[in-house]
Amino acid sequence: MRAKAILADGSNLRISEVWIDGHLRRYAYYWLDEQDALICGWDNAPHHPEISTHPHHKHLGEQLESSEVHSLANVLQLLKNRITP
Repeated sequence: MRAKAILADGSNLRISEVWIDGHLRRYAYYWLDEQDALICGWDNAPHHPEISTHPHHKHLGEQLESSEVHSLANVLQLLKNRITP
Protein backbone atom coordinates (compact mmCIF):
# COMPACT_ATOMS: atom_id res chain seq x y z
CA MET A 1 0.00 0.00 0.00
CA ARG A 2 1.20 3.50 -0.80
CA ALA A 3 -0.54 6.72 0.15
CA LYS A 4 0.08 10.41 0.67
CA ALA A 5 -1.90 12.29 3.30
CA ILE A 6 -2.02 16.09 3.32
CA LEU A 7 -2.14 17.23 6.95
CA ALA A 8 -3.94 20.20 8.50
CA ASP A 9 -0.77 22.29 8.76
CA GLY A 10 0.15 21.78 5.07
CA SER A 11 2.77 19.12 5.74
CA ASN A 12 2.29 15.63 4.34
CA LEU A 13 2.79 12.03 5.37
CA ARG A 14 4.07 9.50 2.85
CA ILE A 15 2.94 6.00 3.77
CA SER A 16 4.29 2.74 2.41
CA GLU A 17 3.43 -0.70 3.80
CA VAL A 18 3.97 -4.27 2.63
CA TRP A 19 1.68 -6.85 4.19
CA ILE A 20 2.23 -10.59 3.70
CA ASP A 21 -0.13 -13.20 5.12
CA GLY A 22 -1.74 -10.61 7.38
CA HIS A 23 1.56 -9.38 8.87
CA LEU A 24 3.22 -6.02 8.34
CA ARG A 25 6.62 -6.92 6.87
CA ARG A 26 7.94 -3.58 5.62
CA TYR A 27 6.95 -0.03 6.38
CA ALA A 28 8.12 3.50 5.73
CA TYR A 29 6.37 6.60 7.04
CA TYR A 30 7.90 9.92 6.04
CA TRP A 31 6.61 13.25 7.37
CA LEU A 32 7.54 16.13 5.06
CA ASP A 33 7.00 19.87 5.32
CA GLU A 34 5.16 21.99 2.74
CA GLN A 35 8.30 22.10 0.55
CA ASP A 36 8.72 18.29 0.83
CA ALA A 37 11.74 18.57 3.14
CA LEU A 38 12.02 15.74 5.65
CA ILE A 39 10.79 16.46 9.16
CA CYS A 40 10.99 12.87 10.40
CA GLY A 41 10.87 9.43 8.84
CA TRP A 42 10.34 5.99 10.35
CA ASP A 43 11.08 2.70 8.62
CA ASN A 44 12.28 -0.86 9.13
CA ALA A 45 14.67 -1.21 6.20
CA PRO A 46 17.42 -3.53 7.50
CA HIS A 47 20.36 -1.36 6.44
CA HIS A 48 21.36 0.11 9.84
CA PRO A 49 22.38 -2.82 12.09
CA GLU A 50 24.18 -0.41 14.45
CA ILE A 51 20.84 1.01 15.66
CA SER A 52 19.71 -0.57 18.94
CA THR A 53 16.14 -1.11 17.69
CA HIS A 54 17.32 -2.61 14.36
CA PRO A 55 15.66 -2.82 11.92
CA HIS A 56 13.30 -0.13 13.30
CA HIS A 57 14.76 3.36 13.13
CA LYS A 58 13.92 6.98 12.43
CA HIS A 59 15.50 9.67 10.29
CA LEU A 60 15.82 13.21 11.59
CA GLY A 61 17.52 15.01 8.75
CA GLU A 62 20.89 13.30 8.32
CA GLN A 63 20.71 11.80 11.81
CA LEU A 64 19.56 8.24 12.54
CA GLU A 65 18.02 7.22 15.85
CA SER A 66 16.44 4.18 17.43
CA SER A 67 12.66 4.07 17.21
CA GLU A 68 9.81 2.46 19.09
CA VAL A 69 7.42 3.51 16.30
CA HIS A 70 6.44 0.38 14.36
CA SER A 71 3.03 1.18 12.89
CA LEU A 72 0.95 3.79 11.13
CA ALA A 73 -1.19 4.09 14.27
CA ASN A 74 1.94 5.09 16.27
CA VAL A 75 2.87 7.73 13.68
CA LEU A 76 -0.65 9.16 13.51
CA GLN A 77 -0.74 9.49 17.30
CA LEU A 78 2.60 11.35 17.29
CA LEU A 79 1.41 13.69 14.54
CA LYS A 80 -1.91 14.30 16.27
CA ASN A 81 0.00 15.52 19.32
CA ARG A 82 2.27 17.82 17.26
CA ILE A 83 0.00 19.34 14.62
CA THR A 84 -2.66 21.90 15.37
CA PRO A 85 -4.95 23.10 12.59
